[in-house]
This record gives sequence, structure tokens and C-alpha cells, in this order.
Amino acid sequence: MTIGQVLRAEGYRGGISALRGAVRRRRPRAAPAAMATLSFGRGEAAQVDWGEFGDVFGIGRAVHAFVLVLCYSRLLTVTFTFSQMLEAFLRCHERAFAFVGGCPKECWYDNLATAVAERRGKLVRFHPRFLGYAGHHRFRPVA
Repeated sequence: MTIGQVLRAEGYRGGISALRGAVRRRRPRAAPAAMATLSFGRGEAAQVDWGEFGDVFGIGRAVHAFVLVLCYSRLLTVTFTFSQMLEAFLRCHERAFAFVGGCPKECWYDNLATAVAERRGKLVRFHPRFLGYAGHHRFRPVA
């Protein structure tokens, strides 16, 4: 039995549109989405992160994946390595930039220890050698 049928049995004589409006006003509203829509131009930004796969070869060394995704096109590049040291991190950047055909204006990092030396609230201090690399390629790192 529908709400309309129940109310009609109780003596309701109004129309269906009035009933729908009353139900709509009393129905709990969904919480607003907790996300913002972002849009990017070509070459504007990329997101960078590490992934870890553990000791997949059984040799006592973890395999890491460096991932760079262009925000405009979602073009993704992955480089596998045994190290997350700064030298490997920079080498992975070089390979990714070569693959995508250049360097974006900004690279976003999710507090990677390889890039971010310290973070206190909104204050971010990048590793000096990493900042030198970013300056060489003229991209702005964002944490």
C-alpha cells in the first residue's frame, strides 16, 4: 500500500502533487558531496605518488612504483624501482617527463618523505636538493 492510498483511506482529499510536495519538505536531505570539482589546462599540473608492492620477487627487497598522472588528460606513467631514495625519485621524474613529453607547471605530492622534509599544519618545507631539482625543471612542487 502506498502513502497516498493510506491517507485516502484516512480521509485525505488533496491531490498527488500536494502530497508529493509535503513529503519532499519533510524528507531528510542528503549531505552535500564532500568533494570539489577541479579542472586543469594542458601542462598545468601532475600528481605524483609512490606505491609499494612488497618483496614480490622473494629477494628481500620491496618493489616500489613511482606514479605520475597528468591532471588534464589523466595520462599515467609508472616506473618500478627497488629504491625510494632521492636519486631514484629524481630518475623516475626524468623518465616520466620524457614519457609525457615535458614537465608540467606544478607537481602535487601527497607528503612524500622523498620530497617533503617537514610539515606543520599548512607550513611545508621541501628537501633542499629536491627544490633544486624542481627549480632546474621550473616546476612548482605542491604538498
